[in-house]
Amino acid sequence: MMLQCAKECKFIFVMCGITGVNKGAGMAKVIKHRRVNIVVLEQGEPIAAHCGEGDIAILCNAEGWWIKFIGAGGHIDCYGDPYPSYNEALWSAKAAAEFGT
Repeated sequence: MMLQCAKECKFIFVMCGITGVNKGAGMAKVIKHRRVNIVVLEQGEPIAAHCGEGDIAILCNAEGWWIKFIGAGGHIDCYGDPYPSYNEALWSAKAAAEFGT
């Protein structure tokens, strides 16, 4: 699981550098879905530096891929368990954006 997560994080890092779809400093990638920003963060990037109210953050750690919902005043909420892959986390974030966060 950790090796897969590391490989996918590296892939996102490389793709962000190629496509140039970054927001602010760092390598965060922003995907717009139904007027909601889904922000894919590199390991160690702070959520507050790249996300605002109503955004959904996706981040990876040793446990897997997490989806974090950013609310008023920077309040962060998330699902209880991480997803095993980036694609599953992204599809879940897009589904959440469909219904509003």
